[in-house]
This record gives sequence, C-alpha cells and structure tokens, in this order.
Amino acid sequence: MAAVRILIVEDEIIIARELEARLLSLGYEIAGIASSGQEAIALTEQTSPQLVLMDIVLKGEMDGIDAAAEIRRRWLLPIIYLTAYTDQPTLQRAKITEPYGYIVKPFSERELHANIEIALYKNWAETKLRQLMEERTRLVGEMEATNKELKAFNYFASHDLRAPLRAINGFADILLSDYALELPPEAQRYLNLMSNRAKQMDQLLRDLLSFAHLSNQSILKQPVVMADL
Repeated sequence: MAAVRILIVEDEIIIARELEARLLSLGYEIAGIASSGQEAIALTEQTSPQLVLMDIVLKGEMDGIDAAAEIRRRWLLPIIYLTAYTDQPTLQRAKITEPYGYIVKPFSERELHANIEIALYKNWAETKLRQLMEERTRLVGEMEATNKELKAFNYFASHDLRAPLRAINGFADILLSDYALELPPEAQRYLNLMSNRAKQMDQLLRDLLSFAHLSNQSILKQPVVMADL
C-alpha cells in the first residue's frame, strides 16, 4: 500500500525538518514543506497531499487558521494543528475550520502518530459517507424520474388503451341486442367472444394499473399459513 502523503506547514525550518524526520520514521511520505499560508495552498494544489500538519502562527498576511479554512473549502483535506497556542480565542477560530486534531507543542511521536491515524480514518469514513449520500441522491432522482414515467404510462393505459376496448365492447353489445335475430348463430358466437375478450383486456389493464399503484401504498404485514397457501 502506498505511503500517506503529508504536507508540513511550519515557518521554523528546524522544527519543520525535525517533524519531517519523525514522519519519515513512521512510514509517511512528505508531500512538501510550506512556510506560509499562501505557499501551503499552492503546494496543496501541486502535490495533492492526503493530510496537512498546520502550524497556526505563520509569517505573512495569512496565518495557519486562514490557510486551513481555504484548504478545507477547496479540497476537504484533513488538517491537524500543531501549535503552542491554547488560548480560548485561538481555539474558537480553529474550531470553525473543523480540524481533525489539535496537538500542543511539544508533543511525542506516539501522540503525533495516533492523531494522524485517527484523522485519516475519520476522513475516510466521512468520504465514504459523502459518496453514499451522493449515491442516495442519484438513486432518488432516478426513482422520481421513473415515477413520472409510470404516472404518464398510467394515464396512457387508463385513457388511451381502454377507450378502444370500451368502443369494441359497446358495439358488440349493440349488435347482439339490436340485430340478434338477423345474425346467424356463428356470427353471434364471434360477437360474444369479441365482447368477452375486450372485457378481459380491460380487466388486465385495470389489474396492471392496480399493480403499478402498489409502490405508493404502505406495506401491510400479517401472518400467512403456508400450508393453506
């Protein structure tokens, strides 16, 4: 399995190199090292990391929280803050970016490893959930389209298909009632067959419409004696 690619965002080069060595010893791959928020965004776009380790205090106009917010907005990547700041205003700002971890310096290698693995798993689970929700939305859309087609078919079956059958049955009944004495027995038999077949076809359409409407009805469950069935 390919190593997880991690982007380090830290403006102190000594700390960044130490963090890089720790990550490499844990089996991760380094996507790059950024020293500013703008560089972090650019490297994220260029290297496609799977996780970002973000220092909050960075040189330049954009700090780590602003950079994390932009990265989350554009790529939904998991971000873990590595910082020495635990004051309430900083924590409140960081929470808005929905970080996957918040590690206070100095931290142990074990703590770093655990937070990274938890963040990766959480991101995988959220990605799967998004995919399932997107698939659900797609299926609901297909079902709604199918229901529209079914309603159109129901209208066609209940009006256009049954109208000729009613005409055939009606004219057959008229011939049998008004001209029965003038028609030979064989002709009467044919008219009766035609009328019966038209009625059977009309009943088939009624049954088909009833079957099509079953999907709109609630399911009624009750015990069934299989021996009797």
